[in-house]
Amino acid sequence: MEGCWNAYLKWAYNKHIMPNAEKSGLSSNQRGGRRGRSAIACATRKLITWEYFRYVKETVLAFPGDLQSNFDRMLPSFNSIISMKYGMTRTAARCRAATVAAFKRNIRTAAGTSKGTYQYESGDVKLGGEIQGKPDNMQLWAMESSLLLKLHEEHCRGVELKDPEGTMLSRRTGDAYVDDKDTYASAPDTNTIQEGVENMQHHAQFWAILITLVGQAFAFHKCFWQGLSWMPLAGYYMIQTRDKFRDLDIWIEDHRGKASKIAYRHHDKPNDGLGLRSCPTANQTPEFEKRLEQATRLSSKVKNTSFKTSEAWITLRVCVLAAITYPFALTRFTKRQLRRLNTVIEEAFLPKLGINRKMNRVVLRAPVELGGIALPNTETIQDQKGITNVMRQLQLGKEIATDLRILIAQAQLDSGLTEPILDDTSTNVGYVEPGMIMHLHDRVAKLDGSIVIDDQWCPKIQRVHDISIMKKLSQLKGVKPRELQHANQCRKYMRVITIAEMASLCGTHIKPNRFNGRWRAKSRLKWNRQPPPTGTMWDTFRRLIKRAFCTKNMNRAKTQNIPLDTPLGSWYNIERHIEYDVYRSQNIMCKRPVEEGPSIFERYEIAGEANYFVRSGICTTLVHASHPTSMSEGREGHYHPDHQYNIIDYPNEQQRDSEEDEDIEVDGLETLRSSETLIACSDGSYDPLEQKAAFNWRIVTADKKGLTSGSAPVNTNPKYLNSYRAEFAGLRGAI
Repeated sequence: MEGCWNAYLKWAYNKHIMPNAEKSGLSSNQRGGRRGRSAIACATRKLITWEYFRYVKETVLAFPGDLQSNFDRMLPSFNSIISMKYGMTRTAARCRAATVAAFKRNIRTAAGTSKGTYQYESGDVKLGGEIQGKPDNMQLWAMESSLLLKLHEEHCRGVELKDPEGTMLSRRTGDAYVDDKDTYASAPDTNTIQEGVENMQHHAQFWAILITLVGQAFAFHKCFWQGLSWMPLAGYYMIQTRDKFRDLDIWIEDHRGKASKIAYRHHDKPNDGLGLRSCPTANQTPEFEKRLEQATRLSSKVKNTSFKTSEAWITLRVCVLAAITYPFALTRFTKRQLRRLNTVIEEAFLPKLGINRKMNRVVLRAPVELGGIALPNTETIQDQKGITNVMRQLQLGKEIATDLRILIAQAQLDSGLTEPILDDTSTNVGYVEPGMIMHLHDRVAKLDGSIVIDDQWCPKIQRVHDISIMKKLSQLKGVKPRELQHANQCRKYMRVITIAEMASLCGTHIKPNRFNGRWRAKSRLKWNRQPPPTGTMWDTFRRLIKRAFCTKNMNRAKTQNIPLDTPLGSWYNIERHIEYDVYRSQNIMCKRPVEEGPSIFERYEIAGEANYFVRSGICTTLVHASHPTSMSEGREGHYHPDHQYNIIDYPNEQQRDSEEDEDIEVDGLETLRSSETLIACSDGSYDPLEQKAAFNWRIVTADKKGLTSGSAPVNTNPKYLNSYRAEFAGLRGAI
């Protein structure tokens, strides 16, 4: 009977009630008990949150709050209401509630489980809680907690993740997986730890009130809080330690009004949950120590067993590696750490597999098709799982995809590159904040690969001969990582990306105020918080800029302009993130007023055939195809631009596949349309020497009386051209 009952609950909730609940709109912050939302996905979102705030250097706090005996404290009557809300009939809900009430229950303690049972009898006080092990418990709590999470989000600010352009926004008050919820709080007004603690006090207390309404309570002995707050030190923002805010604490009241002091955990200490020990600082040591201990323990058990070769192989693949590498989609272990894991595993399993321990590792790792043994390698597994996890989340296009795009955009801005950071992996980005994105960049570069993300934000070069500052500096011979870090800090403080944004408008030299901190560009992007660099950092930046862009005039004084080796050319017709004072087109100039305020420009039009402009009113938008310039005032209200109009179209380096040149032939169109069966085929070819590709497709009827065919070259960026792309273009043409 128990098996039939559980089978019905699985069928009812998984096939009917939960799909209805998903359509009604469950909270995206609850990932437990829901199809396609795994613990690894929830942990991914938590890591993204921490990494984002390490990039932007803003205050963020987390309160991991575990609940006491979650399923045992759930209210069956409330669950019946929730189930009926999402499609369960009244009769089925009453039957489920009556069955739960009549269940016989054991008592489980540290000494074991009792043989005797107890149950509800008529006249007794009704027993609360769902029975542990029922297949509907997670789904019930997912629906129940979703309502609470939505209320929590309505009354608390939580955290916000924004991309540099402000076009993408991800807001939430926490990430929950079943009863484990990390509540977040930030300090958007002052970016101080005091404001962060005050907001966290409110957020955590409000969550405590909400869970009390449905019979739940915090397990205060498991709760703690930790966070990231920043203080300027020597041109960098450093994480504040506990002694800087020892007087700040968080107290949470339970349903009886009794307050409990929540323990503080250091930002380098892990939160052990969802199968991963994650730290706000992305410290990998705790997780590695756990996996090393696990590998050692499992290997010692294997050494004391007598396995057949087949049994040892199955144990290695199915049991040992599956357990050790479970969180590898989110880890960033170094090559040395992974070798230690390999050594521990191989010492136990190679003798069981009948393999000499001294055998060449190339033979061990090589695939069977090439004469190898195909012994799994933890380094390969980490790469496979990490890259697959990111690609899967991006392809799903849900909340984590948005978070990943925001994080990649912030990493892009922090790197200062003008090529997509996961596409062009040839540049050394060791000066960027380490984390998930930089680890992914390095591993893809090691594999000589790239990840192309459509519609991902990336800055552009501004003029002919323009180039990313950090790309050029990273290519200098003998440059040290610390020097690149200093230079990047100065660049971010000035809010520039390319040398054109740093140089003068004429494009021939760099002004001296670019190297002393007295000039900052007016950028509309959301830049990371950055303290003023030190004098040593400015000196390093100036020296590297001269080595990269001004080698012909290295001995200029600090008060002199530095001429560029290659003067900048025409402006590109693109949208710019820097707000310049004056813009011009062929016949119109727009000047930004001195006062800060809305986007209103003074408009100037050219006076007939004359070579001067006169004021003609105001405008709220810039004229099309305009570029930055400066202007001087002459006599009688005449204004003269200081630079000639010089703008060209931006080079389209990633031209999409073109269908305009496709040559289509049709014979027997009516026969094709009326035929019940059509046969289609396509093919593509690629010439790696000429860097050209083309495709051809055909659609015919079964009796071959109707025929249509098409062919065309594949016009795209040669960097992405291969035989697969040609074949896919043929398939698309046929479809």
